[in-house]
Order: sequence, then structure tokens, then C-alpha cells
Amino acid sequence: MNKSLATNLLAALIIFSGYFSSWHREQILSIGCFALSGAVTNWLAVHMLFEKVPFLYGSGIIPNRVEEFKSGIKKLIMVQFFSEENLEKFFKNNINGSGNIKIEEISNSINYEKIILFGGAANLKRLAESLRKELDIDVELGNALRSKDELLVKGAYERNGELHLGYSGTLKVTEKAGFSPLDGLEDGQNVHLRGFVAKMEGQDSFVKGTDTVQGFSFMLSDGKSERRCVMLGGLERAGKLEEGDDVIIENGTVRNGNVEIDSDVRVLSRRARDMLIGELSMLECEGEKLLAKVGEKEVALDRLNALRFLGVQAADDIDLCTVVNLKKDALINNRMAVRIQQREGQIIIR
Repeated sequence: MNKSLATNLLAALIIFSGYFSSWHREQILSIGCFALSGAVTNWLAVHMLFEKVPFLYGSGIIPNRVEEFKSGIKKLIMVQFFSEENLEKFFKNNINGSGNIKIEEISNSINYEKIILFGGAANLKRLAESLRKELDIDVELGNALRSKDELLVKGAYERNGELHLGYSGTLKVTEKAGFSPLDGLEDGQNVHLRGFVAKMEGQDSFVKGTDTVQGFSFMLSDGKSERRCVMLGGLERAGKLEEGDDVIIENGTVRNGNVEIDSDVRVLSRRARDMLIGELSMLECEGEKLLAKVGEKEVALDRLNALRFLGVQAADDIDLCTVVNLKKDALINNRMAVRIQQREGQIIIR
């Protein structure tokens, strides 16, 4: 039987009894009226939490603010359950001798019948899916942050000199930090760089402070200039790089003209399919076409892409061969790296 209905019926019965009673009639009526009014108002208050009642201000607060509830629960879970101490206990108690997490044992130990949240396990499952999506978004945001990003922080609080988002704080990137040109780097700078691997140099010994350490170096190009990048930590990342890969380096440090990449510096790479990389051994002009040989690859470029290849701009009335003759001595026998794309049999300089 519905407990709320039973309470209301009991209060109504007391009122009915007091109405016909000749013994303390007023007192019994008062008790019944107070009990019935309290029961009805309590029922209405709980009902108004979950349902909107027309013309009653403040009703439906949970549906109206469900996103804030989800955000609060999400942050409660992350702060309380996934603290460093709790994670250490979890992995200590739930990882077997082979190093594998005992997922099946953990899953079987959960009593799903006792899970009650706004209507039971079905609603909890839907809420969990929603929270998982929001947590994924938070993880993506965290992974995308880099130094010098401009941030908008709301609802945070300060504790011990640190800024905490807490349960209701939010963080939004308003402007991403830009990439520095390779030809404008100065020693001591922390920089974000974007370019492509022009040359893989390999492992060698490098000076870091007063120590000599093993590292891996490669040449990074942005199409205009090159800069040596030296990995001094997380050397396993070097095995994933190839010449021509697009690379983003976040928060590298410029020292002695090189870009040092420690283990806490983020390196993102993407395989590039089409590149011209190598020594420029031929540069000839035939009418409005440019013939070039870079490394082992020979290409023929129309006027527009030839000018991009040479890195110059020229008015339409200036002959292409004139431009080539002016640039040839500066470029020939030099190493270069240029992105290209093949479209309908034509080479496009990117």
C-alpha cells in the first residue's frame, strides 16, 4: 500500500472521528487537520521537486536544473571517489598477480538491487551514460590545454594558493595560444611549434644542464626555416616519427638554439602522405612551367604552384623564368621540405 496515501487516510479518519466525537472534539479535529495539512503539503513539496505544477512558482526544480545536478554529481565522483588515495587502494586491492584489473570480480561484487537514485537503477544507468559523456568532454578539454591559453574560469575557489573548480566550477578556453615561427625563437623561451619532420637525425649524446644524457634529434620545418628538436625524455615517442610527419610540440624549451623536448612536453604527430623532402638538385624553367628535383622525386609545376614552391610572389607581367633565375643560386643544392598534394594529375603546393 502507498505509505503517503495511508498517512492521508489516517489523518482524514482522525478528522472524521473528531467531528462526531463528544470527547475532546476540538482537540481531535485540530490534530486531524494539522496531520492532513502536513501530509498534503509534504506530498505536494516532493511532487513539485520532480514535476512542474502550473501556476506554482519553483515547481519542477530537478528537471529545470538537471544539468547542474549532473555536474555536481560528476565532480563529487571525480573528487571523492577518484582521489589519489582511493585509486591507490583500488589498484592495490583489485589487481591480480599478472597485473590485470579484476573487472569481473569487481562487477560481481556490486549489489545493483540497492542502487536507488531518482527512481532506481534504470535512471541511474541513463545518468551514468550522460556523466560518461561529460567526463569524456572534460578529459578532451584537459588534454587540449596548453600553456599560455586564455581561460575563462567560473565558480572556482582558492585554497592553499591553488585554484579549485570544486563541484560547480567551470573552465572554458577563450583563446588558444598561438604557434611561434621557427626563425624567431630565442633561448629561454617556452614555445608551441607546428611543422613537419624534415629530417630524422637519430640518437646521440646531449648536454642538459651539467649532465650528458642520451637523446634523439630531428629537424622540424615550417616551410620557411628549420630548427633542431631534441627529445631528452620519453624517447619511445621518437620511434613513432617519420620524415614528413606533421608535428605539434607544446611547451618546448629553446636552449642553445635547439628545442628541447622533456618527458612532460606534449608531442602530437600525424602521418603526412605527400611530401617533397631532400636536396634540391635541379631547378629549370620551361615557359610557364617549373621543373624541379627534390631528393629522388621530380615534379613539374604550373606558375601558381611554382611561385609557392619558390616562396615568392610576382606580378603577372613578370616572366616565371626571370623569377627562377633570381632564386636558383640561393636554393640549388640546399635541403628543403615542402608539402604537396596530387589532384587530377597536377601537383599542388600546400
